[in-house]
Order: sequence, then structure tokens, then C-alpha cells
Amino acid sequence: MITKQYFNSFLLTLLLTAFTVINPPALANSHGKHTDMKGSSHHHGHGHGHGHGNGAEQGSAVQSVMGHGVINKVISKARMVTITHEPMKALNWPEMRMKFKVDEKVDLSVLEAGQQVEFMLDVMHGNNYLVTEIRPR
Repeated sequence: MITKQYFNSFLLTLLLTAFTVINPPALANSHGKHTDMKGSSHHHGHGHGHGHGNGAEQGSAVQSVMGHGVINKVISKARMVTITHEPMKALNWPEMRMKFKVDEKVDLSVLEAGQQVEFMLDVMHGNNYLVTEIRPR
């Protein structure tokens, strides 16, 4: 059975992917921001199944931002975490649930669903994000 939350996330991913493929130049600027159809500038798509590179693949971070949130899921084999984070003003992000790639130096074994955490997120070129530090709050 498909939940409403899963369906909405899937639909959003599908629409954003289609829009990105159809009109990429209208979306990106030098910091990987996107403009939605209402004209609001924000980053998106990084917790909706899109790929996230690591520092070695994408080069150095453009910006590092501290975030706070709750871990929803730890995906050890893929070195990823799903976090519902608080608003991140530096990125113009509202509170939302996102999936992030985690740096190799982070010990995922100490993380678990339901844990409140603070994390350092490196913002790379090409809309790639990498959690470089994460610890319980």
C-alpha cells in the first residue's frame, strides 16, 4: 500500500525531475539554487532520491552549513542518512525531510532513527550535498 506521504514525495520528485530535464538553464545559478514556478529561490531535490556526490567526486565545498534535525533512517550500505531538518536559513530551506550522502570519516554505527542531531553539510557545485560531521544533540 502506498502512503500519501510516499506518493507526494514521489510525485514531487517526478515533477522536479521532468522540469529540470525540460528547462535546466532556467533553474541553476552558480550556487546550485533553483527557482520554483512561483519565483521563490531555494535548493531542493536532495532528499528526494537524487544523487549526492562526495567531496572526491565533486571537488571542494562551496559552502558549509550547520543543520539540526532528527534522523529518520540510517542507510549504512549506501552511506546515507534521511533527516528531517529544521529550517536552514543559510540555504533558504524550510523544514523538510531529506536524504544525504555521508562522508567516509563519519561513524554511522552510532546513529539511529529518532535521534536528534546537529550536522555539518557541505554544499558542492552541481547541487550535491555531503554530511561531513554529525553528532547527537
